[in-house]
Amino acid sequence: MNIKYTLGPWSFGKYRPNIVSAEDEIIAYCAGRKEQMGNAQLIAAAPELLEALQALHEYYGDAENLMCNGQQALWDAAKSAIEKATSASSV
Repeated sequence: MNIKYTLGPWSFGKYRPNIVSAEDEIIAYCAGRKEQMGNAQLIAAAPELLEALQALHEYYGDAENLMCNGQQALWDAAKSAIEKATSASSV
């Protein structure tokens, strides 16, 4: 079962560090830490990061014949990140 989320793009809101959808709906608010702007920037990039990983996975498929010199671990990490972002079992 896949989880549902607000589609990107996400960006900084009028009052930083709010993260908002294209419809100006608040996605997240990062407060209380000196790293809040960095956290907010990473959260805002999440939809594009997921989309890029999914496009790579779709393009290369299992890509077992392309993997050498430790690249399999990188590929597995990318697949794991996609699963973490899209699987309800990760919530």
